[in-house]
Amino acid sequence: MKKAQVDASSPEAKGGSLWDLLGRFCDDALLKRIRSDIEKLQESEEQLLGKAAGIPGEKRGGDESFYLEAAITECERALPKESFLDLANEAAALSVTTGDYPTAERLADLVVERAGSSLRFARAAGMALTRRAEIFLRQAKWEQAHADLHQAAKHFTRAKDQLGLARVENHLGISLAERGDLKEAAAHMRKARSMFERAKQAEMSAVVTMDLGILANIQGKHDEALIFYQQVLPRFEELGSLTRLAELHHNYAMMYLAKGEHTEALGQFDMSLGYSARAEYKPLIGLSYLGKSALHQKQGDYPLAVAFANRALSVFRELDDRLGMADVYKVKAGIQRAMGDLDVAELYLQTSIRINEEYRNPLNLAESYEELGQLALARGEEAPARAALERAKAHYRIIGARSEGKRIELQLTSLTKGKSR
Repeated sequence: MKKAQVDASSPEAKGGSLWDLLGRFCDDALLKRIRSDIEKLQESEEQLLGKAAGIPGEKRGGDESFYLEAAITECERALPKESFLDLANEAAALSVTTGDYPTAERLADLVVERAGSSLRFARAAGMALTRRAEIFLRQAKWEQAHADLHQAAKHFTRAKDQLGLARVENHLGISLAERGDLKEAAAHMRKARSMFERAKQAEMSAVVTMDLGILANIQGKHDEALIFYQQVLPRFEELGSLTRLAELHHNYAMMYLAKGEHTEALGQFDMSLGYSARAEYKPLIGLSYLGKSALHQKQGDYPLAVAFANRALSVFRELDDRLGMADVYKVKAGIQRAMGDLDVAELYLQTSIRINEEYRNPLNLAESYEELGQLALARGEEAPARAALERAKAHYRIIGARSEGKRIELQLTSLTKGKSR
C-alpha cells in the first residue's frame, strides 16, 4: 500500500490560503488593490448570473483558479523580480498541498522561464524544478522527475545553495523508495538529513527522519519506525504544522495497521484526516481513506471498506494518481475475494498489477501478487497460487521487506507439505 512519503522542501502553507500567502509578499496597498479587483469581478459576475435566463442552478461565487491567476499577474507587475519568483514558488507549493497539480506545474514552469539562466535567480529556478519533480514523483513519472532533479542540482550548485541540494537528495531518496531500492533511498535521505542538520534546519531534518521511519516500516522494522516517529512528534507539535502532523499521524497509522493493532491505527487515521481537512491536504486525505478501507477490510466490515475505498478512488482520480488507483483496486479485490465473488476480485487484481507494472512499483506489485495467490487458493488452484506467491516473494525481496518475505515463504512451505501428504 502507498505510504505517506513526503518532501522536505514542501513548506507549511502558512495560514493555508492564497490571501495569507499574498500577505507575506505584498504591502497593504497592493493587497488591497488585488482584493478590490477580485471583489469587483465577483460582484459583476454575480449580477450577470442572476440575470441568466434558462440556466437554473448556475454556479455562483466566481472562478477560484482565476483569482490565483489574477493575483500572479498583479504581483509580477508590482513586486521585485526575486520576490515575485519566491511568491510563485510558494503558490506552487500551496497548489500541491490542495492537489491542484496542473496549477502547481504551470507556476513552476513560469518560474523556470522567468528565471532563465541568470545566476541571481538560480535558487528560484532550482526550487521550481524541485517542485515540479515532486509533482512528477506523485504521478509516478520517474524519468521526468529525475531530469528535473538533476537540473535543479545544477542551479543550486551555481547558487551555492546547500539547502537546495539537500532537498534534491531527499527527493532522490523518495524516488528510489517508490521504486523499491530502499537501501539507496536511505543513503540519500541520511545525506539530506546531515545537510539539513549542519544548516540548523530542524523542521526539514525532522521530515527526513520521518521518511526514514517510513522505510523502516516498509521493511517490517516497526519498532525502529516507532522510534523515528517519536523523535519528530514534539518538533511538529511545537511548529503547529498541520501538514506535517497529518503526515506523521498517517504514518503512525500505517505502522499500527502493519502490526495488526487496528484500534490504534483507526485513531491515528482519524487524527491525520482531521489535520488534513484543516490544511486542505487532498493527496493525504486520499491515502488516509485508503488506509481506513484496508483496515475495515481486515476487520471484515466490507460495507465500510468499500465506502472508504470509493472515497479514496475519487481523490486519486482527481489527482491523476495512477498508483493510488491501483492500490484501491487491490484493496477492492480483497473485499470481493472475502465475499466470494472471485471473478470480480481477479479483474480488480489484474488491473492493479497492470498499472503497477507500467509504473514499476515493486511494493504494490508484491502486495498484489500476494493477493492473487490468496485468490488462487480460494479457487483451489495450487499451481497458480504458488506462482503468484513466488512473484510476491521476489518483489518483497527487492525492497528488503523481510517479514513479508518470511510470511510468504511459510505459505509456500505449507503448500509443499500439503502436497506431500
